[in-house]
Amino acid sequence: MRKLLILLLFIIIVPVLLLGYIGIIPGVSDILGSNRPRDLGVRPEYYENLQSVRGKLSGMRLENPADIILTSENEQEAWERLSTINFEPVAVNTGFSSEEFTSLLQTGSWYNWPLYDVQTRFNPDGSAEVSGMVDADKLRGFAVRTGISAEAFDNFATDLILNRDMPFYARAQGAVVNNQVDLQISRVELGRAPLTALANRYEHDIDVYLTDGIAKMPQVSVTRLDVQDGELRYDGELPSWSPHW
Repeated sequence: MRKLLILLLFIIIVPVLLLGYIGIIPGVSDILGSNRPRDLGVRPEYYENLQSVRGKLSGMRLENPADIILTSENEQEAWERLSTINFEPVAVNTGFSSEEFTSLLQTGSWYNWPLYDVQTRFNPDGSAEVSGMVDADKLRGFAVRTGISAEAFDNFATDLILNRDMPFYARAQGAVVNNQVDLQISRVELGRAPLTALANRYEHDIDVYLTDGIAKMPQVSVTRLDVQDGELRYDGELPSWSPHW
């Protein structure tokens, strides 16, 4: 009888711990810490890092045009107006540290931006890592706005049980050369569930989706974008105005 009880406890507890660890059972994931993003050890000094970025992008306007006030109440309307303005491209050839790029992602104000508590780390071997939290409420709107059908996203969210904010992690190498994206994905996690095999299966589709995204931004032209010497290097053109800050 004792062995039967132990076996029964094992059958019940192990799946609960496993599902909690990968983030499906919230209470258990809280205890195990798997509801928080992986700490990549990047500690940006936001003011100093953003000032450094401003210096590197000195040819760009990093504030809203005076006649367009971007607030939470009129955000969508303001973005629609901004999309009609033709901002001349400027040449950019510079590198961004892990701290600088983390600061950009942490302080951005893009409409429906679905990530928060983000860290990015650029490694000496040419790989890049990113971790953070996915805002489940904003992710659908962002996906649809960037060209993914609502039906495809809903199927994806259902398959992954994406019904609340969850941590994510990804590691990849690759480059963008002449606007063509070529990624080699080495690890992807949602919660703590490994999705690397799934990401590898659709690696070509991911490259095509990102390449199409660049093509839809006529003022963006990427000669080369990759990780070198622990920095994200960008050589190409960007719009002369950015709505980021």
